[in-house]
Amino acid sequence: MKINRPDWTKQIIRKKSKVWIDKNENSDNFIGTLNLSYIKKIDKNLIFAYPDLGKLYLLLSKNLKTNYKNILLTNGADGAIKLVFDTFNKKKNFTVLRFEPSFAMYKIYSKIYSSKDIVMNYKKKIDEPDLNYNQIIEKIKKFKPNLLLLANPNSPTGTIINKKKMLNIIKTANKNNCTVLLDEAYYPYSKLTLINEINNYKNLVVVRSLKSFGLSGLRVGYLVSNKNFVEKASSYRPLYEVNSVGAFLFSELLKNYSKVKKSITILLLAKKYFIKELKKRNIKFIKSFGNFTHIKIEKNRDKILNSISKKFYIRKNESHPSLRGYSRISFTTKKNYQYILRAIDRF
Repeated sequence: MKINRPDWTKQIIRKKSKVWIDKNENSDNFIGTLNLSYIKKIDKNLIFAYPDLGKLYLLLSKNLKTNYKNILLTNGADGAIKLVFDTFNKKKNFTVLRFEPSFAMYKIYSKIYSSKDIVMNYKKKIDEPDLNYNQIIEKIKKFKPNLLLLANPNSPTGTIINKKKMLNIIKTANKNNCTVLLDEAYYPYSKLTLINEINNYKNLVVVRSLKSFGLSGLRVGYLVSNKNFVEKASSYRPLYEVNSVGAFLFSELLKNYSKVKKSITILLLAKKYFIKELKKRNIKFIKSFGNFTHIKIEKNRDKILNSISKKFYIRKNESHPSLRGYSRISFTTKKNYQYILRAIDRF
């Protein structure tokens, strides 16, 4: 399959004077302040040295409360997803089952690797929880896919499938010899994880990254699964998938995780305030368990978005018909939310 390579020269050159709340790149919040403090600790020798990942594996093992042999560090979540696909590289009639809209890399890897790519589109309203649960169960039984791709919370919607239903999905998949790739990139905000189930279900692979902490540029991620799967996936990865600077900053984040959790609590409180104010103004939004909110401004939309864009980068989400008209705003401070609300009130 031919994949169109993006033309990076045509990307918008971002102004430093604007706050980036369109993606997971915002440093203008409490987590961003913590990250900047870690960056100041970087020893220049790290740039010259090969990565020493042993300490990071032990720190992550302690944080996740699982054996380090169940963990595999990767080049972002993308690298983890690719490794899962690599384990099926010799599988004949390789079948993938996935959602749309969801993380864009699922579609790309599915098209490259699979013989059959089965897509489930949202049938219910996009802001309802437990989307398409019954459809997932039916499709697993009918098509018996080799791999099921699920982000929980989903990206880009932020919607979630509860733990009981997720376990039923994994059980059904297990009975039908289907591996479940469960993307928990937004776990720090949803607080819903199935990492403690990896040894109960041999078909479960959990993937995470650092984008929830505003560290997308480091390209650090990891997968967690049973030891046999981790060993198999390891055979497909390069020797060093995580660079020295990324490993150091991730280690600092883990060492100071209590501060990170406090910062997340502050961001969640700011988001709670924002949602309360949106309701007062009858502004539609998608209930999100990620570190972002989608809002739908219907009256004077262009004027309001143009006003907001004077200070912030926000994203008009046109990636899927169900998201048209929505704009994505990543978590930020209460002060920044107040600026956005004033722009809405102005018109």
